[in-house]
Amino acid sequence: MEWYSKEELITILRRELQCVYTRYTLSPVIFKDNGNSINNLVRSSDTDLCICEYVNEKYEVYHLNNLNIINILLKRKNHIFTILIISSILMEQQSNNILKVLKNNVTISELHICGGYEKNINTDSAEIICEILDLQQLRLMDLSDNKLGPELGKIILPGMTINYSLTDINLSNNDLGKSVKIIAKALPSIFRLTILNLSKNNLGPEEGILIAEGLGLNDSLDTLDISNNNLGEKGGIAISTAFKKNTTLTKLNISNNGLGYTGLGEFLFMLYILKSTCKLTELDISMNEFIDNNKNSIHGFLLATLIRINISLKTLVFSYNMLGNKTDIGSTIAKALSENTTLTKLDLKTNRLGYANVLQITSANTTLTDLDLAFN
Repeated sequence: MEWYSKEELITILRRELQCVYTRYTLSPVIFKDNGNSINNLVRSSDTDLCICEYVNEKYEVYHLNNLNIINILLKRKNHIFTILIISSILMEQQSNNILKVLKNNVTISELHICGGYEKNINTDSAEIICEILDLQQLRLMDLSDNKLGPELGKIILPGMTINYSLTDINLSNNDLGKSVKIIAKALPSIFRLTILNLSKNNLGPEEGILIAEGLGLNDSLDTLDISNNNLGEKGGIAISTAFKKNTTLTKLNISNNGLGYTGLGEFLFMLYILKSTCKLTELDISMNEFIDNNKNSIHGFLLATLIRINISLKTLVFSYNMLGNKTDIGSTIAKALSENTTLTKLDLKTNRLGYANVLQITSANTTLTDLDLAFN
């Protein structure tokens, strides 16, 4: 028998459930009931439903087949599960029964609906998910990789804005587009939310501005991932200005958003200006300038200034931003690093810095424990 951390376990389960299109996936079931494994209770056809129960800070893993957990759960009352993980295919096929389970005095704190290679959540399933959000005092809702699209987003997202127990929402890779406005406008009132993942959702400058406005009025969010969207110059600058009011966000990933030369420069400058209110400890602003030109060196000097004066950042990822090999960039960054006492991880790979600049940065006396200068 193997033991897994919670993060490892969910990764394993999601990976297996994303492959249910093969129809022969052996889905692991994580469960413990009064010391007896679930195989003493269940004898039926196989299923794609996985159930976890918290046991002494670990999760016990049983690899079983020939299961029909739903039928068992329909007969249970007042049962509490830590995590419920469902494939999107099963959600579509068994949504009514799943809703019955969750109406039947069964309580869960985390709900993961795993998408796969096909879009399986339809309008009926989306409405069921909204009902579940109304029924359950969920702490975490993970709908990543389901390719929902804007129309299904308009059905599901309002349920998230009125579930005041949610602290962690993952909507990554759903092509939500303009429907994200629903979440953005509700950010000031979702007062328990600490983690929000909106990466890979085809968000544009307009959505970026709305998220920034909500962020400025939110005092609970700790982690925001808006990477791999299309926020552009205006959206990126708007996010940086949110730190005029926001003092709670500590982790931000805004990588690969097409900020461009002006947007990237303004973002760095704004963080410098707002150094007293910005509390970021982790920032990923990589892959935002792909055009190699002589002007990009200014970003290197702005970056050095930010490193020198910032007292909160511990992790800074600035890779793939074409800083260039202009003389003095290396020495300026090296000097800033020698004056900084908080930064422990710096990623500057693939910036075309050149050998001389790389040599100067690596020779700096710093507190860094992780420095990546590959492909320069």
